[in-house]
Amino acid sequence: MRSLFTIRQINLLATFVTVAGCAHAQIMEKEDGSATSIMYWSNEDRAMRVAHDDAVEFCEKKGKQFILVKESASYRGMDKDAKAAIQTAGAAVSVLSGDTGAFWAGQSVTSRNDDYKVTLEFKCK
Repeated sequence: MRSLFTIRQINLLATFVTVAGCAHAQIMEKEDGSATSIMYWSNEDRAMRVAHDDAVEFCEKKGKQFILVKESASYRGMDKDAKAAIQTAGAAVSVLSGDTGAFWAGQSVTSRNDDYKVTLEFKCK
């Protein structure tokens, strides 16, 4: 019986989960007391969550509460239609051939850890 994942793929996934769990936003404090949290990630929701959580933690360490002033997100990756087509093709080849490597190849070719940039402007009060 053939294993669904190879040892190499399991190791890559474990590395990804470890790195993803350690991702942190860059926080810059301004002279006027406001701050900006910037996070780059392959997923907009994850980038937003990390930028927000790190900003909240930044304020809590000062004994203050986080107040969101403005948020923005921009996509910086490859064309979304082309990305979806490549990922779908990789998944199809994976299903038809039984080789999960094609799926992972389609994912890695199309996604980078900086596809999305999230910027939060906030104050700690």
